Amino acid sequence: MANYLDPTHRREIEALAMTFVARTEWPTWLLLIGVYAGWFAVILGSWWLGLWLSMLLLIPLVTLWLSVQHELLHGHPTRSLWLNKLLGYAPFAVWYPTRCTATATCCTITTTT
Repeated sequence: MANYLDPTHRREIEALAMTFVARTEWPTWLLLIGVYAGWFAVILGSWWLGLWLSMLLLIPLVTLWLSVQHELLHGHPTRSLWLNKLLGYAPFAVWYPTRCTATATCCTITTTT
């Protein structure tokens, strides 16, 4: 359930929900594709880049990957649970978020606001 500051805020959020970006979720898809492409590019080119440069490039990619997994847990870019699980299951980082993590995150957000 959404919480709004006032009726104007509610109308603004409802208008934003009807935009192309909100309906297609293309920023999340772009981030997802970018992380996959970047990861594979660094791994395949690591023989040329060397250990240290490869590692420096992988650090922000892993950070972005964790952000993508967080979005996948919350139903973005699709509403399909199995598809989001499939998209986020690549072992790019050591941490695997679960539905328990998503529930704990939602509970924390709900109770602190």
